[in-house]
Amino acid sequence: MGLYIYKPNKNEHISTKPDGYYFQDGVTFILDAKAQGKKFIGQLEDYMKLEKNENFIGFKYNADEFLCYVKGELKKEEVSPQSAQYYLDKFLPLKQTNSSIVENSAKKLANMFRNSNINKQMNVPVIGAIMLCLKFKKNIIANTTEGILRLIKEGIEEIISDNPLNRKEKKEFLKTALGDSTLRKSKFTDLLDIIGEVSTIFNFINVSDKKGHDTMNNFLKVFRKWNSADAQEKGQVFTPDHIAQLMYNIINCNKNDKILDPTCGSGTFLTNALANMLSETKNLEEQKDIKENRIFGIELDDFSATLAGINMMLHGDGASNIFCMDCFVKLPKLKNCYNKILMNPPFSVMVPELKFVLKSLDNCEKDGLCAAILPISCAIGSKFKEERKEILKFHTLLKIVTLPKDLFQPNAGIATCIMVFKAHNKHSKKIEQYDFSDDGFIVAKHIGRIDKNNREKTKVFLAQKPIFKQVTYKDNWLLEKEVDYSQLTKLDFIKTKLDFMLINKDLKEEVLKGNGKFKLTDEE
Repeated sequence: MGLYIYKPNKNEHISTKPDGYYFQDGVTFILDAKAQGKKFIGQLEDYMKLEKNENFIGFKYNADEFLCYVKGELKKEEVSPQSAQYYLDKFLPLKQTNSSIVENSAKKLANMFRNSNINKQMNVPVIGAIMLCLKFKKNIIANTTEGILRLIKEGIEEIISDNPLNRKEKKEFLKTALGDSTLRKSKFTDLLDIIGEVSTIFNFINVSDKKGHDTMNNFLKVFRKWNSADAQEKGQVFTPDHIAQLMYNIINCNKNDKILDPTCGSGTFLTNALANMLSETKNLEEQKDIKENRIFGIELDDFSATLAGINMMLHGDGASNIFCMDCFVKLPKLKNCYNKILMNPPFSVMVPELKFVLKSLDNCEKDGLCAAILPISCAIGSKFKEERKEILKFHTLLKIVTLPKDLFQPNAGIATCIMVFKAHNKHSKKIEQYDFSDDGFIVAKHIGRIDKNNREKTKVFLAQKPIFKQVTYKDNWLLEKEVDYSQLTKLDFIKTKLDFMLINKDLKEEVLKGNGKFKLTDEE
């Protein structure tokens, strides 16, 4: 069965399922393939008629005959198949990327859900369910809303097994979401439009490869941003893909490791680890073992845990060990089941961030490694001194990396760092300090951070010689840069004082004391 790409018209008999549909650099490639000797019956013409992207290339191929159409025009000189890059360079040398197209589609899709009056909490589960049905080639097209939702539920029932229990829980969560009253009341034509857009995005993403993994994560981030209705959701922090990859490398993760994210959210660290580990072996048994036994995720929120499970399944399964639980309850049950930890614990919650790190290290294999993104307040000042003392009593701090202050812009302005720990080795050595405050990204107005030259900046970082420093829990763990005090201005002083207050004081208390204001200088 071909993938559903184009919206069917009940008043017109027209083909809607091409044999191949691929997207690269702003150009759609469409394939109508036949067995040797079989005649073409106008299906490609239907696909080209329905294709919304004005930049497309269509192919007919039956082993005896090859025909190439660029934007609907037959190119008689093209008599044999070539690489996608060949056609891009010759006919449509555009600069648009898969990620930019997916980003635009994410915005469009968010508006589709909004205009259909579908409960926004159901949108991501519905998209995930549709993508799973597409990945496993389940037919989900019907002429009524009830029929479409029934087919998606049946597809999910077949795709997701009841064992282990946490898989069944994800399945039940999706089925419950698909029973939402606002979905049942939506027009079937609106659902068909949504399925069509999700199908297009799914094919653009091509989640089977590493590049597709990055694009998929970008889609989830952009969609959730545009789909959010309140500031709290829009402020949700997602780990950037290049930082997730850096952390995978910095603790030398590989296909033989057992990797845990104890606060996995939608699964950025886990999908990145899965994509890397699967790319390191072609052995099918090893790949099966990676998916079933070497990736672990814990997430308290059932929505995010289900999303992480969907994300893992779209990247080649690996969802068996995603647990919807409190990590402080689950971690002791996973004692010695993992040797590498990648994490970005929730910031500014009731539980200090370093408590998540400590619990994860306590239950890790001996000599296991942990890379954690943490607010710099965990590394300096007195606020978390006792938590630092507790960690260093049992575990070793190996490295600390200063990250860009605007890393989570436009959603959050918390300054962060990466800390690397070694489990079950009391701290007694010098740490390595690194600076990655310039990662090659710049902040673009109304967009957020965009890649300007990350690849080059990453090379510079990897070649960087560390600064060695002996530290205790009482010390500042961050790299201290040399400052030219002759160049400092009053504004620099105010910014630094504000940083200090944000890190070391209760800002709410300061504002209340000052009747809604607080002083940054001694001047009135």
